[in-house]
Amino acid sequence: MIVFFFIIALTGVWLSNYDFPIKGELQGYLIETTALKLFAVTIFAFVLFYSIIRIFAWIINSPSRLAAQRKK
Repeated sequence: MIVFFFIIALTGVWLSNYDFPIKGELQGYLIETTALKLFAVTIFAFVLFYSIIRIFAWIINSPSRLAAQRKK
């Protein structure tokens, strides 16, 4: 886990030093951002998605955990 955070930090530092603009057009709208902002949004979205999946798994497994506790 520490290696994962180290790689993320290293990539963030590298992107802050060598940041470049990214432009795209979507349905007639021009979207301008930088690589660092896109990286930060991607990491945030990944963490949010992972957290939501973990919460749903915890909620789905709650009845079986409660039943196991009552048997003890």
